[in-house]
Amino acid sequence: MASPFPLAAARVATLRVVLAAAFCLALVPAEEAGATLVGDTIGGALEFDGLSGNWFDPSTWPAPPGSSGSQPSAIVNDPDPSFVELMFSDGTCALCLTNLDVDVDASAIHLRWYLIDPASPTSGGLRGFDVWLDDLDWSDGQSLSGVDIAATSFTGFSASVGPDSIHLHYDGGQDLSTGAPELFATLSILTIPEPSIPILLGLGLGGLALRARCRHS
Repeated sequence: MASPFPLAAARVATLRVVLAAAFCLALVPAEEAGATLVGDTIGGALEFDGLSGNWFDPSTWPAPPGSSGSQPSAIVNDPDPSFVELMFSDGTCALCLTNLDVDVDASAIHLRWYLIDPASPTSGGLRGFDVWLDDLDWSDGQSLSGVDIAATSFTGFSASVGPDSIHLHYDGGQDLSTGAPELFATLSILTIPEPSIPILLGLGLGGLALRARCRHS
């Protein structure tokens, strides 16, 4: 038997669906603070302008002492401040006796290009480079959304992101001197929580409620 009050029945049905959607959303736990990469195995590549190969890869150039020992990949090991995930060291002066370190911690990247011997400055301008970090995965349900350059002394420096990767680019041209033996960049890694099943279910029920309301309006 049809309800003598079809509009009221439709509103009650809509209210029920909305309440169900709200209940599903309430099941979603609050976002955990401090998304972390610690324990994740990442990949790294370093390419210099005018030179071929991945300079983090020992098949291109020997990894320096103190590196992760597994380059061009590394397990993010912070909060140990003495551990640097990816390192390059030039002892031939092809790049003028410099070290380039990429230190990845829980939610940041610290990049340093510095003189091995502060008394031996570079001249003619440093080469430009590109650094790629990939396979960035968070165990707490986060996904990469962006990267923010918090501070840098590089000029012509930029950063961009892919689905699970970060690309750092430097135009080159600066020199390291006794008075300024280091260039650096500090970047914050930005993440967002991935959609969970309760959220998707809640959105779906909300859509059904809207559809039902439009049908009976």
